[in-house]
Amino acid sequence: MREKIRYVINKVCDGIELLIAIAAVLALLYTGAAYAITKLGIYPLYESTDSFLLFLKELFNLVVGIEFIKMLLKPSAENVIEVLVFLIARHLIIGENTVLGILVSVVCVILLYGFNWLVHKKRGEQSKNVENHTADTLN
Repeated sequence: MREKIRYVINKVCDGIELLIAIAAVLALLYTGAAYAITKLGIYPLYESTDSFLLFLKELFNLVVGIEFIKMLLKPSAENVIEVLVFLIARHLIIGENTVLGILVSVVCVILLYGFNWLVHKKRGEQSKNVENHTADTLN
């Protein structure tokens, strides 16, 4: 029963993520078209992209929340790293950063993916050892 509930919640989160992606694409298309129309001098629709950035900020908050729920459903190092990468990406895209802040964020993402690679490598070695041990036992 517990696995079925986890499965349903995970599918709902996937659906919400898809809706968020569609909303982001539509908002980007609208913002791009309105900005182009304004800059071409056809009609003053859009003077700045501040409202689009605010919209992106809200979308990122939802995405981080969804990824956090997924992490709670299936706690693993990969899921924790994914949530942290989303948080850093949100900070990079939405936040007003200095050059040093951007550098630190990029280094953090590199370290997180390096740690993720290391975890996968260790798991691969452990599964090979188990397979070799099982094959030796059967022979």
